[in-house]
Amino acid sequence: MLALILGTLSAHADAVPPPPEDCPAGAQGQTGHDGPFCTPTTCDGTCEEGHTCRSAGLCVTSEERPCGGMTTPGETCTYERVEAHATCRDSSDCTLGECVIADRCVEDSGCGCATGASPAAVVLLGLLPLAIATRRRFSARA
Repeated sequence: MLALILGTLSAHADAVPPPPEDCPAGAQGQTGHDGPFCTPTTCDGTCEEGHTCRSAGLCVTSEERPCGGMTTPGETCTYERVEAHATCRDSSDCTLGECVIADRCVEDSGCGCATGASPAAVVLLGLLPLAIATRRRFSARA
């Protein structure tokens, strides 16, 4: 009899995958029945310890999605999923979405931005052919 009673009691597992741990600087891992994703964050100057509030760009997409789980029959339920994919300086840096620049909490060790070559590196790279040509000229004379 006990087996019959216990057999009729069913447990409904509400299993969702863990949030991603590799979100771009300025984004936070989220998860739900719709799967794991990174959502952009914003700040007003206050961040948790080890983080700084600063301007940072994120490639962001926004999509209207149907609600999952238990909904009222006959009612339409949707929500907006805003997802951060990568850091950026402008929209040309984004393969997905648009570059949205806002104040975000980023780790003190990271800048939350995409970086390009420094001007000094560009100048040095530009001088390299001149140095090679000069060296060849002096080697040819010897």
